[in-house]
Amino acid sequence: MAQLSNQLLKAFGISILCISTVIADVMVVTLLGSGTLRPEPDRGSAAVLVEAGQQKLLFDAGRGVVQRIYQLGIDYNDIDKIFLTHLHYDHIIGLPDLMLSGWVFQRTVPLRVWGPLGTQHHLEHIQAAYKSDVDLRHRHTQLAIKGIQYQVEEIQAGVVYRKEDLVVTAISVDHGVVEHAFGYRIDYKGRSLVISGDTRYSKNIVKHAHEVDLLIHEIADASDTLLEANPRLQKVLSYHTTPDQLIRLLKQTNPRQTVLVHALIFGKKKTAVESEIRATYQGKVLFGVDLMAFDIGDTIRIYNRE
Repeated sequence: MAQLSNQLLKAFGISILCISTVIADVMVVTLLGSGTLRPEPDRGSAAVLVEAGQQKLLFDAGRGVVQRIYQLGIDYNDIDKIFLTHLHYDHIIGLPDLMLSGWVFQRTVPLRVWGPLGTQHHLEHIQAAYKSDVDLRHRHTQLAIKGIQYQVEEIQAGVVYRKEDLVVTAISVDHGVVEHAFGYRIDYKGRSLVISGDTRYSKNIVKHAHEVDLLIHEIADASDTLLEANPRLQKVLSYHTTPDQLIRLLKQTNPRQTVLVHALIFGKKKTAVESEIRATYQGKVLFGVDLMAFDIGDTIRIYNRE
């Protein structure tokens, strides 16, 4: 059958090599977690998978990340590069699960983790917390000890990873009281992606996201009634991106496609927030859901991988 298909392609003058090259040039981005710290059954917290050629990079490891990877049928051995935006628990709570479950399901290489100051300390404590379990499993099942090991690089703003045509740049962002917080720009064969992480309006995101192919950005909003009655909520919104701030940023950056995640919406419906954005910004914007995927090529194909 494969041989017949190849013959048909040649009969129509379509080069198999050309098709393979086009597919290889596409960067595939999948939302593994589109939610917040709310324990929603249908949304994991922050996690984005980027597939560029044969490389797979994970950005944040929130709640449910292991289940989402399993749903996609991806070998845990292929998930060995993790980039953390910051150390709030909803962005890293899935990291112990990924370390341990990936190891039990035959990961044979150490996890490589890039993250802000404090990442090394955090990984050390994960290892200490599960030491008795790891020791027992290693003794009785002979699982490869390398699979539970890790290598940490605590980052500063700038290029943090480069291999072949893939470049990852850490972007310092403004997450209020969080001293070390980053977004990331990913470039691959002329395709580009920016992940904001948690931040209020950030000039650095504006700088790095100008005319980017895909912008994955957080958003937060609340009704006036709730804001007036709740000083704590006022503080929360002070270090996240409000719709007005987002509109300003989008007009300055003009991405081909924007997807909104980590939507902290209180006392309002997402449809109302989306309408508010569309009233003054004409670009492509949508709210993300888990397993929403984007094939970034000459066009951007949006679909669900579930």
